[in-house]
Amino acid sequence: MKQQILKPLLIILLTTIIASCEKKEDIMEIPMDYGFTHGAFIINEGNFGHNNASISHYDETSEIITNGLYTSINNNLPIGDIAQSMDASGETGFIVVNNSQKVIFVSMNTFTVEKELHENITAPRYIRTITESKAYLTDGSFPGKVHVIDLVSKRITKSITVGNSPENIILSNDKAYVCNGLWGNDNTVSIIDTNTDELLETVTLADGTIDLTADADGNIWVLCSGKTTYDDNWTPVSETDSKLIKMNGTNYTIEKEFIIGQTGDFFSPKRIDASPDGKIIYFAEANGVYSIDYQSDQISTNPIISQQFYGLDVSPSGNIYCTESNPTSNGFLYIFDSTGNEIIKREVGMFPNGTFFN
Repeated sequence: MKQQILKPLLIILLTTIIASCEKKEDIMEIPMDYGFTHGAFIINEGNFGHNNASISHYDETSEIITNGLYTSINNNLPIGDIAQSMDASGETGFIVVNNSQKVIFVSMNTFTVEKELHENITAPRYIRTITESKAYLTDGSFPGKVHVIDLVSKRITKSITVGNSPENIILSNDKAYVCNGLWGNDNTVSIIDTNTDELLETVTLADGTIDLTADADGNIWVLCSGKTTYDDNWTPVSETDSKLIKMNGTNYTIEKEFIIGQTGDFFSPKRIDASPDGKIIYFAEANGVYSIDYQSDQISTNPIISQQFYGLDVSPSGNIYCTESNPTSNGFLYIFDSTGNEIIKREVGMFPNGTFFN
């Protein structure tokens, strides 16, 4: 939906363009109907305990990036402590703020706040739109919950008990698949019937089931980060293998299992995604971003992108969005084509962990 941009938004865009030396000269002219309903939204966690989370917006067509979108539009109102994830349904978006224990509802037309949901939320992680009027939110730890949120009333109507430390969640064939295993606290995937909001089955896979995606045949690819143990000084002393598992989407059996990474590098992979047609699976490991054909029996030993990233997502256009974090300064968004060629690099906020596309 196109709309005339308000003066504050125009000021933000002008400031963003002037401040960046990497942008093309041909995007200096800002279209007056430019808005923020669509595009790529980069979720910047911010520093733990510092209340400096933020959202950046990027438009692939114009190559305009806008940092601090939420705070600037909402009269310097902070998002909170650790922005974790984002999704949207129609004209309403949802931002999950982990350490502030809330979900923020925003208008996708103006990005202004509509409501904050706090009730019965303890450690929210990922939110997923199920229908126009319903979303699922992973929350909690031992055990975790999937909250059913009514998007009309903006309230939790039911909570489904799943495994420990539930993480990401995807929707496939009227089922929701939930990874249980942040920090290696579990090794299962919970499967929920989205028509009845009932738990159907719990499948045991490998330590640290943390992220997942679906392929062209409806099979589920699960990234298992492994489990690291520490001594009293928080020095890592042992770890289990990180794995990539292909699970049958009908009977939930394991069809393929790959050991990824190297034992002893103490790197826990966290992100996986698929190409828009579901035929290429991408995942981030210590040595970079790897890809595998969904029908292949072997993963290449060479990454398509030789750089370690914090976040990885694939856009509807097929471009690979990777985010790089720095402990004391703003992070960066890198965009690559499907074969790993860099398209652009842009500065974003602190600790960018992923991208939501609308």
